[in-house]
Amino acid sequence: TFSVELEYTLVSPYELGFYLLFGVIAGVVGVAFIKTLYKMEDAFDGLALPGYVKPMMGAALVGAIALFYPSVMGVGYDSVALALNGELDTLFEFGPRTVLLIVVVVLVLKLIATSLTVSSGNSGGVFGPSLFLGAMLGAAFGMAAHDLFPSVTAQYGAYAIVGMAAVFAATSRATLTAILMLFEMTANYDIILPLMFSCVVADAVSSLLSKETIYTAKLARQGITYVHDLRANILDSARVREAMDTHFTAVSPDTPLRKVVDLHLYKGKKGFPVVSVDGKLKGVITLTDVRKAFEKGLQDAKVEDVMTKKVLTVYPDETLQVAMEKMVLRKIGRVPVVDPARPNKVLGMIDREAIMDRYRGVLSEEVSEESLEGRLME
Repeated sequence: TFSVELEYTLVSPYELGFYLLFGVIAGVVGVAFIKTLYKMEDAFDGLALPGYVKPMMGAALVGAIALFYPSVMGVGYDSVALALNGELDTLFEFGPRTVLLIVVVVLVLKLIATSLTVSSGNSGGVFGPSLFLGAMLGAAFGMAAHDLFPSVTAQYGAYAIVGMAAVFAATSRATLTAILMLFEMTANYDIILPLMFSCVVADAVSSLLSKETIYTAKLARQGITYVHDLRANILDSARVREAMDTHFTAVSPDTPLRKVVDLHLYKGKKGFPVVSVDGKLKGVITLTDVRKAFEKGLQDAKVEDVMTKKVLTVYPDETLQVAMEKMVLRKIGRVPVVDPARPNKVLGMIDREAIMDRYRGVLSEEVSEESLEGRLME
């Protein structure tokens, strides 16, 4: 818990405009933290060095920064406490303008040092650094705002308090958690309106600039989809293998077109994969292809004469959203599902109707679960 000895309140209604602007800046800084962290991780992953060398390199770089700015070391809660109480000038012992410049530099260097530490494989987290970045950002913004508009703005400690929650909200999208956390850590409830205002704005800006949070980005890079809202992301959370038809009927290239019509009447399918004797995908034949051939007087033609040879395919582990987008963009109703290791091997077929059936099925399951929960709570 941080000890906040000064009382901060909203000085003027006009100050909400400053907190709105600060929320925007906090959102941008939060996204910059996310992007920098994973860009550095990519850089370290791309180095052809033994695994034990990379942490040593990261530690050396952080140590070089700390030689000039020791404040970047550790979680930095001592510096945060000074920022919350408006006492940063006692740490740096310079004039107000110089302190403002140093705080901005420390903010940037802390972001870099944390990214270097985590991305190089050293032990470290992002929660504490998020609070530090927020406090320093708030302090810097508060110093500038109070210097320019002293009659309508609070001392920079107020912005440091709000900044801790705002930057954490931007990096994690846990806005309510950030607000409650700051109440618990500072025991200060006098600045609730600016706090909520800036956190919500920071969250919104972060959502616009980055699809992932600092935590879910790691999962996304490993191919794990984190579903924020099941109703809005059913197709993103379901895989092609869950909806594809594995009991499909294939035709050979030398199959007569009239046979395709018979298969449609018997199977009820509007399209079939064309597979050679050795089991390789050669194309796709649809009723539209057959109809066009008949209109040209090619009733006695074979499948290989009119089939679509440039076949659009999907993989079993791709999401239904990806499959649907491919079909919609190409104006195709059905596509073969192939083995990623052997793109010419057909594992199944999937069409728009199957995708929508899966979508409706998940919705039905949700409704059933909600009804059961409602009955249990009665």
